[in-house]
Amino acid sequence: MVAGERVNLRKLEKEDISRLIKWMSSQDFSYYLYGSPLDSLSEIEQKISRLIEGPFSVYDSSMHFIIETKKSEPIGLVTFFNISWKNRNLNVEVMIGKKEHRNKFYGVDAYLTALKFIFQELNMHKVVGYVNQYNQRSIKIAERGGAKCEGTLRKHIFINGKYYDLYIYGLLKKEYLKLTGELKKLRYWKNKLDVK
Repeated sequence: MVAGERVNLRKLEKEDISRLIKWMSSQDFSYYLYGSPLDSLSEIEQKISRLIEGPFSVYDSSMHFIIETKKSEPIGLVTFFNISWKNRNLNVEVMIGKKEHRNKFYGVDAYLTALKFIFQELNMHKVVGYVNQYNQRSIKIAERGGAKCEGTLRKHIFINGKYYDLYIYGLLKKEYLKLTGELKKLRYWKNKLDVK
């Protein structure tokens, strides 16, 4: 388990399959996913089962975590994929499945918690994330989390009869370390201001 401020990340288990199917088959969740919106429930279940069946080690090319509140309520998924151990980089994706937990900083904390694990435990050099043009929440999270837009795949996603750009964001370990130092200072001064 990886502990954050508001959430914990734990390994994806077989017991999570039905929950993930429910999230992935909802239109408001799949709208932000990069993939086929036409997958049947059985196809979604097969994809999720393949994720779980593989061994979970630091030598895998992907890792999957359930986001849980501090009360152990599963609310989303974090995925590391395209892990390159030679080049020390990977892609990260954070998704809040439970609609009532969106826009409440759970996604931000899951992202920051994932970054802590990626850079401090896995000792990665760089994280990459793909963000749909219309996903303004994820763009804000990436930018506030220190990531830089490194490129645009123009008119790359087709949804609801229209093409959209796909942005590529990158964050280096040194940028992450600078960000965490600034966050610590903010917390320090906030705590100092709170004590009067």
